[in-house]
Amino acid sequence: MASALFTRWFQLQVFTPGFRKHLAADPSAPWCSPDPAQRLLVDVIRLRRRLTPYAESSGADQDLAPHVPRARAASRRSADFTRDAVSLGPQSFGPSLRVIPAPPAATEALPVALPPENGWIDFWTGAAYAGGQTVRVAAPLEQVPIFVRAGTILPLAAGDEGAARAPCPLEIRIYPGTDGSFLLRERIDEKYAGHASIVFEWDERERTLRVGPLGSPKRQALPRRLKIIVVHLGRGIGAECPQRPDLEVDWQGKPLRLGLPPSAPRRNIPALHSPRAVTVFR
Repeated sequence: MASALFTRWFQLQVFTPGFRKHLAADPSAPWCSPDPAQRLLVDVIRLRRRLTPYAESSGADQDLAPHVPRARAASRRSADFTRDAVSLGPQSFGPSLRVIPAPPAATEALPVALPPENGWIDFWTGAAYAGGQTVRVAAPLEQVPIFVRAGTILPLAAGDEGAARAPCPLEIRIYPGTDGSFLLRERIDEKYAGHASIVFEWDERERTLRVGPLGSPKRQALPRRLKIIVVHLGRGIGAECPQRPDLEVDWQGKPLRLGLPPSAPRRNIPALHSPRAVTVFR
């Protein structure tokens, strides 16, 4: 139980500003431990490193966006994880991700209360839910439950080696359900003194993604390869890399308008406007 509890604490801590357990010189680092449970921590570290483009652009780095809160404290309604829904609202990582506190024991039916103002998509399954309801999701020990706001454009480093700096390839995940946009901000020189931006805009009705530079010609983002995935049930999910994209393009700094294929039907999942509660696991 002690190692499982530590794993759960670690999974939440890795999505906070105070995370420091990744130091290579620390002999208690998970890759130095013979405990298989602690080896699970390596996976969440890799996920956090893949999220570097999103985190740096949305306020994870105070030098880029000091006015944006990087994370908010987690809370829940009571001490009984199995009976009461976990509150999603107060726990956030940037504007679009919600990280859910989970009990030390793995469970197939963790109740989660979704905020009413949006549709939400399970990061690990691609299942979409209307807001304002309570759903039950799996919470195995090796996964921290994460929900993504509908309309999110999520840039991920196309590798887990931590070199999430321009001009690395990017995996661009689109979480459909409504229109959305994302301003990717990146450092463009070796001293990280200069910044450039790329604007992504998703049109839900037209199913098009617009990509364009932002800023002066002297501070344009560097060309890079974009691997674009429209997320749906069982597609564009989890932390695995690489994944087969719906579209792959070499962006050269010029505005693009890209058409994406229709999404697969969301069988057994309510439409984002539906007020009905659902049970995913019984």
